[in-house]
Amino acid sequence: EDTLWPLKAYLLSGETPNLIRRAARLVNRQCPDAIEVAPRRGRDTPSLELKRDLRNAWTTVLATSSWAFFCSFPGVINLQAALTVVRACAGALGGVAMLEVLWRIEEHAIQ
Repeated sequence: EDTLWPLKAYLLSGETPNLIRRAARLVNRQCPDAIEVAPRRGRDTPSLELKRDLRNAWTTVLATSSWAFFCSFPGVINLQAALTVVRACAGALGGVAMLEVLWRIEEHAIQ
């Protein structure tokens, strides 16, 4: 993917060969020996699941912080207003983090 962000480009770089290998294996399941499956290469980027989890966390942080900012911004720009917004964002992110931990504990208990 073309992007100005080098970290995003790096994280997305390792997925194409894995997806092609997976597609070739699915084809070979239906028609044996139809396509040669390339050997597995060493992975230098995180897994797709971890990338998805990081993206979801980033989106949650942005949405939560934006909503906390919107709800707590007093309408003036000074140090007191900045501290109010920072406290609101920290509280909102702390609450979301607690909910996420509880959800993960519940999922772990279910499994």
